[in-house]
Amino acid sequence: MTNTDLLAQQQVLETFKGLAPLLGTAQLAPNPREPKRSKRHHDKAGNAAQPTMQVAQTPQLQQLNALVQQLALLVLRHDRELNQSRRADSFVLFSNRDPKSGLQGLIQATQTWQEQRKSSTIPMMTLRQHLTQCLFQDLLVKVMKIAEAKPEDPLHIASVQSQLIDGEGNWPFLEWDPKAKQLVVSSKTPISMTLMTRHAQQLVEMFKNPDLVLCFRSLQTSQDAPICPWRLQLCPRADQEWELLNRLSRSSVWTLLGTMLKPHALNQCGLADTIQHTMGHQPKHGKGKGRLRPPASPQT
Repeated sequence: MTNTDLLAQQQVLETFKGLAPLLGTAQLAPNPREPKRSKRHHDKAGNAAQPTMQVAQTPQLQQLNALVQQLALLVLRHDRELNQSRRADSFVLFSNRDPKSGLQGLIQATQTWQEQRKSSTIPMMTLRQHLTQCLFQDLLVKVMKIAEAKPEDPLHIASVQSQLIDGEGNWPFLEWDPKAKQLVVSSKTPISMTLMTRHAQQLVEMFKNPDLVLCFRSLQTSQDAPICPWRLQLCPRADQEWELLNRLSRSSVWTLLGTMLKPHALNQCGLADTIQHTMGHQPKHGKGKGRLRPPASPQT
């Protein structure tokens, strides 16, 4: 290559050296014309392909899409971890609408609390604390009545006939029989009358702590539903209280209030489901034993 050729090449490079950065940020307009299709490939009848618009994605748009996808995955992971933590500190009370059930007592306690709040200027306890205290105080009173009843008393005889207690005065556990569609006595070792009385007293004392209950509200979705579930969420550090309630879960003692206590299992929230659908993932709903089925028995 001669000196003249080298000088000409250098002049060309110096002239177009500013073009490379401009090409990196250039945006091409979409091609309005339909791409040419091969004659060998024919569309099926009635399924003619619609013309598509090819839009060139800039590096900034690609980074934004990747960031949005990572944020969506983070939201789903955070939602699953929240569900796991709620399963470890929450319970559900399935209450029927019997006028003598504990649900009516909760409604009356709510009305009383609201009236006192309007007329009193003194700081009151929270509604969730007031309701839980009324609930467990009512449970203790009814347990004590059965514990003090003699074997020949009508109350004791009716409790045995309704499977509230067994012939020895113990409190059995109940489980749902899908074939009979009712609650039946479980094979789990029942709780003695003395221990149940102690547990009821412990519940009344424990729930005097104002920081123990984080949430106690109705999960009712319809006014005509025969069963009204209530969610009871404890403080994450309430290990002793959680163990006691877990010990009493599915016990026949809750039928005294027309309720049934079970550990809580939360599904994913609507936001998580929407994100999964947007990302192309279909949430799976199990059909196994983990699903909660509200009891349909008149006793619950």
